[in-house]
Formats: sequence, C-alpha cells, structure tokens
Amino acid sequence: MKQKEGMKNFFREGWKKSVAGLIAGVCMVWGLAGCSDAEPVTRLEETAQLQIGVSEIRTRALDNAFEVRDSIGLYAVIWQDETTPGRLHGWGNYAENVAFVLQDEADNWLAEEPVYYPADGRKLDLYAYYPYHPEWTLNDTTQIYFRVVADQTNYADYTASDFVTAKTSGVVRTSQKVHLTFDHKLSQLVFHLKAGEGFSVADLRNAQITVKNAVIDVTYDLAEGNDGVPVTGEERADVLPTGEWQQFAGSDSLLYGYKAIIAPQELNETTYLEVKIGNRVFSQRFSTPVEMKSGESRLFTITVNNTELAVSTTLNPWNYQGEVEGEAEEERGEPAPTDFVVEWDVEAGENKFMGFYTIVLPPLDFTIDWGDGSELEHIKGNMFYEITHSYAKAGTYEVRVSGYCEGFTMKGIKSKAMGRPGN
Repeated sequence: MKQKEGMKNFFREGWKKSVAGLIAGVCMVWGLAGCSDAEPVTRLEETAQLQIGVSEIRTRALDNAFEVRDSIGLYAVIWQDETTPGRLHGWGNYAENVAFVLQDEADNWLAEEPVYYPADGRKLDLYAYYPYHPEWTLNDTTQIYFRVVADQTNYADYTASDFVTAKTSGVVRTSQKVHLTFDHKLSQLVFHLKAGEGFSVADLRNAQITVKNAVIDVTYDLAEGNDGVPVTGEERADVLPTGEWQQFAGSDSLLYGYKAIIAPQELNETTYLEVKIGNRVFSQRFSTPVEMKSGESRLFTITVNNTELAVSTTLNPWNYQGEVEGEAEEERGEPAPTDFVVEWDVEAGENKFMGFYTIVLPPLDFTIDWGDGSELEHIKGNMFYEITHSYAKAGTYEVRVSGYCEGFTMKGIKSKAMGRPGN
C-alpha cells in the first residue's frame, strides 16, 4: 500500500508541473503513467470510465461463474501509438493492481478507485487475476508468486486457492463494459467414492481423502496473459479437499462432493491419494504417473474394497485427456510386537490349540511366537485358521501373537484380539 500511495503522490505532483499549469482534468487511476505533458488536459466529464464484465468463465474452478464479493486485480498498459502495443512492467503501468469487486449476479463490477481511459484515445491492454491481493506488487519483474492453501476443508480457503488470469488487448475508449475471459492456471481434483466389496455407503460417510505430498506453490508471469503456464515450485504439503459426501441418486454405492486444487504436477509413487476410513488407511500410489496440467480438472473415482483400493480417473472438461485406472492397497504398517500375550504351563510332548478368525474386516495377517525358540509362524489370508503346537519340554512358555485377527479361541473360549498391525 505504501508503494501505491507513493505512485499517487508522484503523479499528483506531475500534474501540477504540466504545460501552462493547466489542471482542468484529473485522471483518477492508480499508478497513472499514461498522462504526460504531451497530452491535452481534459475535463473529467469528458473522459470515459473503464467498466469490466466477464464474458466467459471457461476455467473457473467454481462451476461457471464468479461469486458476489469476489475481487479481481487489474493492471492496464497504454499503447505507445496507434499500431504499437505497450509492455507490462514491474511498475509504472497505466493502472496498478486496481481492485474490482463483483457487486451482484448481473455481472456488475465496481472499481475500488475509478480507472479512466487515456484522454488522447490511445488503446489499452488489460491484465487481470483472481484472487485479489492488495499487497501484491510486481516490483522489477512481472512475476507473481502464489501458494494454494493446504487445508482446503474450509470453502473460503478452497476458493482462495483458485488462481485464474485474463488478458485482453487493444481496448478502445467506450462506455460499454470490456469483457474479460479468465483461464484457470492450476489443477483441480474431483473425487467420487464407491463402496466395494465388504463396505457399504454408510461405512464411507466419514471417509477422509488427502492428496499426499503435493506441490502447493507456483510462479506465474502475468505478462504472458492467457497463454501463460505457471512454473511449479518446490513447497510440499498434504492437501485436504473441501466438500461433503453426498449419495448419487439411484446409486446404493457411490458418493460425490469433494474437490481440491493443487499446483500442476505429476501424481506418482511419492505424490499420491490417501483414503482414511476410521483407523484404516488406503493409498493409491501411481507407478505410471498421472499428469495434472495447468487448467485441467481430473475426476478420480475411488472404489474401496475390503482388501484394496481401486481408482479410475477421468478428466473433466476444461480439457478432456482420457481415463486412467489403478489399484491401491491398505496401509497396514508393521506388526505390533505384543498384540496378545499368554503364558502356558505345559507338559513334555503336550499339544496346544489356538483358533483365529475374522468376519467383516480384512483377512488374517499375524505371527505367533510359541516361546520355545521355534520358528515364528506367519498366518495370512484365511478368514479362519486352526493351529496346534507341540512342546518338546515341560515348562512355562510365553506365547506372543502379533498382527491382525478379529478374534481367537483357546480351549473353546473366544476372545477379541488387539486389531490391525501397528495398534
């Protein structure tokens, strides 16, 4: 804001020193660089105020329109002459980061301070961006550094992560609105969640999706206008999407309602999707990278099965690029060392029996240490498993069961096991 005030003062003093001391006209515009001693002084009522509208929202992340009270920032560059466009600079442009605020659903935008066309009729090039940042200055370059919000669960933080830009060239003095077309510069992920084998829609209502280890920053050159592609940065974070699960009409297994915005990048083995259902964690790591490009939205349809996660992806229009399919496995972690411990007094040659089972949760996956120095037994895959062990010598033995089963039996007594590995 200090720079903005300084530019106002500079140009206010410049008008006082104009030819013959004529001060009959005032060009009310931030960072005014188009008024010079060579320009005729014009009465205010003879000038035309710049008005803007939005003709196309082809890449806006929020459906197809801006929302009331959204603010965009606008820079204006004056042409050198009738045939020679000007250049956007880091400072000293005809208009500097002027805020335009949408007043209503009729596409009426109000400038924080009015911008007027050049009195000599020269053309303008307009550069606009969203969301507006009052503290942004281009300094010696025309580059803007932008970061998405990692935690987008709050809808306002999601919209603050939606970086879009527009440029229109050769704007002539008119009393009509100048319409801008915005391009989306980041990447959007949209999620559907499907209940597969062993799950119901009710099981998925509280499922949490995370885009793990995603890049969240970009650098964008505003001078490139609609053709510009942001340069993806290096700052990474786990991105939480915004939304609420809703069930598709006519479907007993499919939910929709979540979306997130990230910097353009690849989803791969290290930048991946995670779904958490209760204390169970599923992940989709892409051995074949899925490229998220600038201006693209991709739909990820995630099927959660009892033992794995299946994912298919489709690009939404914006730009359709085909479909990608993949599978993922549950993150089980390392087996816990002492999930269950029991001591047995046995006679030499005595056989001991244990039965293990699981009903609705994942298949068995655990080890048994019989406590007599014999090799660990690893049980995996069946829904029910019976096992006996013979002790060569009499004594007291500590038996440890580490891993996952829903329950177990000893001598006909059923008990609950400790749960999944790592707990």
